[in-house]
Amino acid sequence: VLNHIDQSYEHEAVLTLIEDGQEKFSVPFGFRLHGNDSRKMPKQNFQLRFRSEYGASKLEYPVFEDREISQYNSLLLKGGSEDWYLTNLRDEISTDMADGTTNLYTQAIKPVVLYLGGSYWGIYSLRERFSDDYVADHLGGSQESVDLLYSTDALVQSGSNKDFKALKEYVQTHDMSQTEHYEYLAERIDVLSLIDWYICRSYVCDADLANIRRFRSSESDGKWRWMYFDLDWAMYYDVNDLKQVFYGT
Repeated sequence: VLNHIDQSYEHEAVLTLIEDGQEKFSVPFGFRLHGNDSRKMPKQNFQLRFRSEYGASKLEYPVFEDREISQYNSLLLKGGSEDWYLTNLRDEISTDMADGTTNLYTQAIKPVVLYLGGSYWGIYSLRERFSDDYVADHLGGSQESVDLLYSTDALVQSGSNKDFKALKEYVQTHDMSQTEHYEYLAERIDVLSLIDWYICRSYVCDADLANIRRFRSSESDGKWRWMYFDLDWAMYYDVNDLKQVFYGT
């Protein structure tokens, strides 16, 4: 376990990918711990950041076979989070069911075995990271055009929450059963994306309700869309047992 659990602290290292016995790349990068409570667990998750100060401003490699993207500013290494000691598969299975079959935006997955400093750390998933460059890559446009918000409070990861909060206020102060009000809303959000978000989270019984991310690009159609992620509490027969294990509640 890395003792420095501050999310903002970045360790400098070298990332090497070996597939089929061949080295595909070896690049300098920085990594930091990822997640909230999972940072304190025996199997931690990591953000991988590629910066010019380390020697490579981007990773230039087509990491995921099902994505037409070959440049990355950042990635994730996910070790299961709260599901690490059980299946280590809930998030991956739930994501795979929605990827390409819904109007949701998901993180591509590459299963890997992680060695950190020569020590075996187990089975991990190399993932896309939700960020302004993810949105730019998937929607088109620049990173500067992206508004990316997280949590139920619509906190800002990138850009601004001004447009979303104004839209939320409109919904709260107008009767959505009225056609003109609903049509205005439908011009501002991807309705099918929101519907699929509710359907998919309900289908897998995801209990971690704070995991919300919405985004838009002013250089695309400007509509808000939803991301589907962090499903380690999905398909669990009694989430209260899970909370007892980790939080003693």
